[in-house]
Amino acid sequence: MAKTIIEVEKQTGISSRTIRFWLSKGLFPFVERDKNGVNYFSDRDIEWVMWVDCFRKIGMSIEKVKDYINLATKGKSSAPS
Repeated sequence: MAKTIIEVEKQTGISSRTIRFWLSKGLFPFVERDKNGVNYFSDRDIEWVMWVDCFRKIGMSIEKVKDYINLATKGKSSAPS
């Protein structure tokens, strides 16, 4: 079941303001938006939110997080052969 940013905030403890900021930076490529502009997070998206939080807590830059997400979404095709 998809959740709103407020529901994600309650579940993760990460502020909705922070989640919105990360969303605006393109860190959640699969979050869906309805015709009214409301973002809905799947369970998979919420896992990404928690990963991004971990990465930021260890000091990873937004740009490096974006690079990681880009590679992770490509799967094995991004690994050197």
